[in-house]
Amino acid sequence: MTDEQQRRTINDKDKAEEYIRLFFEIVKKVNSDDKLVTYALLLIDGILEERRSRIEYLVSIQRSFKKDKKEDLIGVLNSFLFKHSG
Repeated sequence: MTDEQQRRTINDKDKAEEYIRLFFEIVKKVNSDDKLVTYALLLIDGILEERRSRIEYLVSIQRSFKKDKKEDLIGVLNSFLFKHSG
C-alpha cells in the first residue's frame, strides 16, 4: 500500500478505529514478541501524530456505549507500561 493509500484508509473513521483496535489487541495479547508490540505502538503513534484530531477515535473506543465496541485503551497502555517498567 502506498503512503497515499494508507492515508486515505486511515481517514475513514471506521477503518481507522478498526486498525487502532487491532494494534491495541497486539499490545494487549502479545507477550513473546517485543518487536511486534513495539511496531504496533509505533503504528498507533503514527496514526495519531499524522492528524492529532484522531485522538477522538481513541476516545470513541474508550467511551463506547456498545459493549462489543468498548475497550479500555488506557488500561491496555498502563498494563504495557507496568509490565515493562522495572
